[in-house]
Amino acid sequence: MAKQPRARAASSSARPRRRLPNDERRERILEAARKAFGQASRPSQLSTIREIAAAGKMSEGTIYNYFTSKEELFFAAIVEPVLASMREANMDQMIESDPAGEGGRTTAEHFIASVTETWSGSLPILSLLLGDRKLASRFYEEAFASSLDQLSASIDDHRGGRSMGFGGWMAARVIVGGCLMLALELELGKGKLDKDELAREMSSMLYQGLSGFFDPVGASPNGEAQAASPGSSADGAG
Repeated sequence: MAKQPRARAASSSARPRRRLPNDERRERILEAARKAFGQASRPSQLSTIREIAAAGKMSEGTIYNYFTSKEELFFAAIVEPVLASMREANMDQMIESDPAGEGGRTTAEHFIASVTETWSGSLPILSLLLGDRKLASRFYEEAFASSLDQLSASIDDHRGGRSMGFGGWMAARVIVGGCLMLALELELGKGKLDKDELAREMSSMLYQGLSGFFDPVGASPNGEAQAASPGSSADGAG
């Protein structure tokens, strides 16, 4: 009789741990992948499934239950958040909500800040773009190009037939490329820059254009003195 409580205790301690819901387990795999990709020592190669499993303290088999390859995992962990941020920022709203006034400009700032913030957390994508040409081509054609095309179409559809010397194709790439460079500055630059301030300045440049740069020194398109860039010194502002 004295042994029964111990037997029950042993039985209780042997109970299996609670199984995680599929969505929660998948998210843990993605978190491990982001950690592994961000710490990769080989810039031209993606982290292996073994390295990702080690980062997440899980088995390789667990990962293969959800993803068939490290490339698929890279797209889900790194690429998709970037594309989702572009969709959620809602460029159509930016263009339609009084594009010549403060409402449209505020939405533009939100778009730029949102995309820049996501890029800054997804810098491992550069190892894909700069290191593996085959994988980079797949990423660009299957994922990124479609988002750029949607952005291009939004710009072309809402400019009312006005000829501005450039089309939506170029504008989309300048905007998204600018967000990428801002993200690099935020993550790798030596200065302490403010994401929202950078977004405001980039939005102002998009709305006012660069024509003021060719006006007499000190002039701007709206007749005000030009402000120094957040990343420049007062002496170099002109």
